Amino acid sequence: MESEKKEKKPINLRALKGGSYSLALCAAVLVVVILINLFVGALPSTKTKLDASAVGLFTLSEETKKLAASVTEPVTFYLVAPRGQEDAAISELLARYADLNENIKTETVDPDTNPAFVSQYTTSTLASNSVIAVSALRSYVIPYDSIYYTSYDNLTDEDLYNYYYYGITPEGTPYFSGEPELTSALDYVTAAAIPTIYALNGHDEDALSSTMNTYFTADNMLTASLTLLSDTGIPEDCSVILINNPKSDISVFEAERLTAYLRSGGRIMLVTDFRYCTAEKMPNLLSVTEAMGMTVSEGIVVETNRNNYNTYQTYLLPTIGTAGPGASLSADQYVLLPNAHAIALTGEGDADASAWIRTTTASYVKKSGTDITTYEKEDGDTDGPCAVAAYAALDTDGGSAQLVWFSTPSIVSDQMDYYVNGGNSAVFMAGMNWMCEKKISVSVLAKQLQVEALVVPESSVGLWTTVLTVLIPGAILVVGFVLWFRRTRR
Repeated sequence: MESEKKEKKPINLRALKGGSYSLALCAAVLVVVILINLFVGALPSTKTKLDASAVGLFTLSEETKKLAASVTEPVTFYLVAPRGQEDAAISELLARYADLNENIKTETVDPDTNPAFVSQYTTSTLASNSVIAVSALRSYVIPYDSIYYTSYDNLTDEDLYNYYYYGITPEGTPYFSGEPELTSALDYVTAAAIPTIYALNGHDEDALSSTMNTYFTADNMLTASLTLLSDTGIPEDCSVILINNPKSDISVFEAERLTAYLRSGGRIMLVTDFRYCTAEKMPNLLSVTEAMGMTVSEGIVVETNRNNYNTYQTYLLPTIGTAGPGASLSADQYVLLPNAHAIALTGEGDADASAWIRTTTASYVKKSGTDITTYEKEDGDTDGPCAVAAYAALDTDGGSAQLVWFSTPSIVSDQMDYYVNGGNSAVFMAGMNWMCEKKISVSVLAKQLQVEALVVPESSVGLWTTVLTVLIPGAILVVGFVLWFRRTRR
């Protein structure tokens, strides 16, 4: 049998060139894709990962960004968690802090393989996914239950009854406090010194609410009580003396100590009430303010400009100055200050005294005070504008003496603070930060994890039912039919 020889086909050079070109193009595209992936992978997570959470868990506030930008020494956040069991939300948030500044690093420490690590910073037993912030100055421990917690502030009598008698745990509001805790920790481990606020007692002063104390803690300010009549005098670590709404006057001896404290570069925060702060009732306390160029203007401030009071003409919505303590506040900040007296700037002495928060020119001081029978201006009432918060500074050999004065205890009222969405506490803490020489406030609010369901009014149910079940599906069918019909005609 003769073998059949297969005829060789000629090489198609055109097809070969085309194939080579396609291969080279695919290789080039592959290289470009790899390079793009490498470039995107090197970008910070804030640029490549959008915060798709319902309440913006990973969207950092301006306060946090400013603080992170100011970090000049290495800081490390250690996430204490077994490998593979890291909390995704905490890990993502830590990554975003690290992206803000190259001096901020994050690491995961497995307590199973490194059991001695936690004992270097705390004697407490930490739950998994707790965080420890460490710098060359100090460390700060954030327990897991401080990051995730449930608030039971709005319990009803029925909730309490069911809990005590039937053991039914009420439904609280879950919060994620990742940013407040991490930002507070970052501020604590990087601060050159931790300020201590001493609250004067012995004159029936008001105690700060738990909410206000929370702001002090968040801003890393220590608090303590102070008795001026003791032999020890004013402690050396005192950053600011807080005199919060005294009902009786201080003694001559206490006034002399406070004045000497100011002359040595001390700082005082004063909160007063028009019912008690008068020249007759508190001459000794006013001698301290007069040394800084300020005194009381007796009476109660009434506002007649409709845009600058709330409901009652003594519930003031005054204007906040942007100088001095107000430099760190936003331009649209509100405060609600009911029943305030005016602060008069005497111009006496060497101190530089200025109005910080003031009413409009349409306001006035009603001298009748507690016995207001009409909001109409009467004989003896003095014209505005009125300073309802003021500050003064005086250069001394011991440093810059400072006094901040609020003329109503409502500045630290939780209820008034609620009405202006935290505006009162923001202003109060701005004054504290100014005297403590802290340029950034770190009082960041926790975020609710509970998202309210979308409620559609009954009147809109029919409309949306028609749109979602008839109009939108019908439009899709029509578009599909048109495209199909056009293709069949080609």
